[in-house]
Amino acid sequence: MFEAISFGIEKKEIEDLWNDFISMVDACNNSISKSITNIADFKENLAGEDIQCIEKEIENARLVKLRQDQNVCGLIQQWNNAKKEKKLCQQNKKQARSELDNLMTNTLRQYQTKINILVSKFGALFEIQELSHKYQGSGMPRSSYGLKVKGIDVKLSANDAPSFSTALSEGDKRTLAFAFFIARLEADRNLSNKIIVVDDPVCSLDSTRRNHTKRILRDIGMKSAQLIVLGHDQYFLRDLRDAFQKSPVNISPQIFKINRVANNYSDFSTCDIDSECASGYYKNYQILNSFIDGASINDLSTIARAIRPLLEGYLHRRFPSHIQRDKLFGQIIGDVNTAISPNPLIYIKPLVSELHEINDYAGKFHHDASASSNTTEIDETELQSYVKRALDVIHKGEP
Repeated sequence: MFEAISFGIEKKEIEDLWNDFISMVDACNNSISKSITNIADFKENLAGEDIQCIEKEIENARLVKLRQDQNVCGLIQQWNNAKKEKKLCQQNKKQARSELDNLMTNTLRQYQTKINILVSKFGALFEIQELSHKYQGSGMPRSSYGLKVKGIDVKLSANDAPSFSTALSEGDKRTLAFAFFIARLEADRNLSNKIIVVDDPVCSLDSTRRNHTKRILRDIGMKSAQLIVLGHDQYFLRDLRDAFQKSPVNISPQIFKINRVANNYSDFSTCDIDSECASGYYKNYQILNSFIDGASINDLSTIARAIRPLLEGYLHRRFPSHIQRDKLFGQIIGDVNTAISPNPLIYIKPLVSELHEINDYAGKFHHDASASSNTTEIDETELQSYVKRALDVIHKGEP
């Protein structure tokens, strides 16, 4: 039933295909075996690896990849540009600092010379030295200096002895501060357009320093657009006004004072500085002389009360050191009446009777409590007669 069929050619092909298949399976098994070996070797080597080092390598690889990103490349370029700009700025800063150092050194040297000249003219026995600069905080320049008082070095720090706070009087401190201020003003090229305000410049100063302060303020006033001086010393303000009026440019200062007004507020008003500075003797003289000249006086008692103190002041001034300061008019007349040579009071003995009569009249108005001090009881004609007699004593020295 079965017959042998010859597949010689087909068998050969089948065997070749089978062999090829076996070869492919062997190659695959060899590859798998090699991979298994490699995996085993990798696992064996992995146990000895540094995890942190590997993670770092991974991160570096990530950054290398990120570095090539277009946005990152743009940022890197900006950073490089910023570095170049920073370097240029540092160079400019270094050059500017050098120029500033030179300017500060030259300026401070100039200031030191000017300040010491001013201090010397004030008659002070100290001078500044070691005027230098330094940079603190935000980099702003600050000046520092030391003092030499009578050849002894004095530091500004209160921890040093002697120090600025203990070696200088209040007048010296104000003089030094004023010298700094004036040196700064005189170095200002735009001074002619500036308004200068000076507050109480002569507080704690002696007469020599007051006089020099007056000269300096006069010069500053002529160089600046406007000078405003605030002060409590009416005599200094009067002298400063006179200095301006005598200056080559003939400046006429305006003087104001602060008055208390309603509800405890303050307001400005014009000030008669001559009247403010006038002595009591001068004011009494002006009152009587104005009355004789015909000035309208509403309160006649003011005239009557000025007679006796005017004559007291006259006699004190005519005979200085011969009449005690606390003696009143009646007591002075008594001393004149009992005076004997060589007491110079004997020269006004011929006036005793006249002085007694004037005193008898004026004494009625000397005290506010006097019933006769009421203005309605004063006869203007009689008052005029006694005022004239009092002025004749002063002007003529005779009744």
